Amino acid sequence: MTTQTVRGCRRIWTGLVIACLFGGSQLVTAPKVSAHAEAITGYKFTPPSAIVSSLVTGPDGALWFTWATPQPGTGLTRATTGGVATTIPLPSTWGAPFSVGFLTSGAGSLWISESHDNHWYIGRWNTVGSLIAEYPVPTPAWAITFGPDGNIWFSGGDATTLSGGYIGRMTPTGTVTTFPMPDPTHLVAELTAGPDGAVWFSEAPGTNVGRISATGTITEFPIPGAPTSAGPGQWTRDITFGSDGALWLKVPLMDGLERMTISGGTFTNFPTQSYPGFTDAPLSLTSGPDGNLWFTVPVYAGIDVPPLVEKMTTTGAVTIYPIPASISIGEPTVITSGPDGALWFGGQGSTVARLDPAIPPDALASTGVTPSVPGTGVTGTRTLGFFILVAGLALLLGATHRRRTTDDSAIAATASRRRFFYSLKVSWAKPRRTEGRTDTR
Repeated sequence: MTTQTVRGCRRIWTGLVIACLFGGSQLVTAPKVSAHAEAITGYKFTPPSAIVSSLVTGPDGALWFTWATPQPGTGLTRATTGGVATTIPLPSTWGAPFSVGFLTSGAGSLWISESHDNHWYIGRWNTVGSLIAEYPVPTPAWAITFGPDGNIWFSGGDATTLSGGYIGRMTPTGTVTTFPMPDPTHLVAELTAGPDGAVWFSEAPGTNVGRISATGTITEFPIPGAPTSAGPGQWTRDITFGSDGALWLKVPLMDGLERMTISGGTFTNFPTQSYPGFTDAPLSLTSGPDGNLWFTVPVYAGIDVPPLVEKMTTTGAVTIYPIPASISIGEPTVITSGPDGALWFGGQGSTVARLDPAIPPDALASTGVTPSVPGTGVTGTRTLGFFILVAGLALLLGATHRRRTTDDSAIAATASRRRFFYSLKVSWAKPRRTEGRTDTR
């Protein structure tokens, strides 16, 4: 018997034991990919080659995330800060095409945008992975957050025709109220709860950030110098509140981060430039547990440098953390503050990584990560064998699995809606050369 066969058998029997203990969930410990004195630690999850689309800290102190490229057997994933993951399948009663999208945490639950049976919902899930209830909404929820008023706030509209843009408010018991955007061709790309009791948002397309009060009054603030064309490359993106009480955001095709005071709407630009001659284009932005702003920067086109995580103080000082090549994260798509005082970020290749802000970047540089050489480290390439476990369970236990559609057009349409705003992020998030060099965006 070969080593590969032995491993496959072990995975199958391990799956049987786990299934007996945990029912429909699949509990595994993700292989750890570490580098540089554990400053950045990556964890590989199933399914293989998937993209993390939404990542939050749940009310149970674990990390919860969804996938931008759903595959059979996938749904939600819950992971402890030690990398122990539980894959939670979607309900077998859902009809295709189906997917789960963005999520937020509040009132002891996870709130998730969902679609199945050609309808859209916001679902309420508990922390053991059970769907408690789901509530219909008019269109797919493109963004979702738990508001300071105890309600769930979300956005919607027709992303194909860029029409019917609105912001929705839903009570925890499912009562939905919608508020149309002043310009219905503007959809809301991101939402975040403000310290003033309101919810703040960025628009797509458009050159505004906005505020919606608890009663639905919308106020918009034009971003000085923002491009006025309606192309995807000009759409505003991630927003977050800093420890200074100001709103921070990234405006595509504008250098650096923008800071806006919420009292008077005053904007200040803080430039970011990791390497000489190149301008950063942050992809995801969050406020860190250390009081700083943290954001991801994708791979530079045309030069041999790694993707980055960067820290900016509220006064504009920038610190660079190159992501080692051993992490194999590709484009770092989302970043959030974890329950353990670290920064967690997800990306391509089914990878979620942890960055310890207590370890200075000098420790990274001393181990070989330089602007021209991607970092190296201990590589862990073992996969989880999730699909082997599923196949083994089906054969050995005769489990009845839900039939999945083979209608490629329906699946493609669902995937297109599911990845809409993610694809927009990637479309503009390629850093461009400056100082007279060719624009590679």
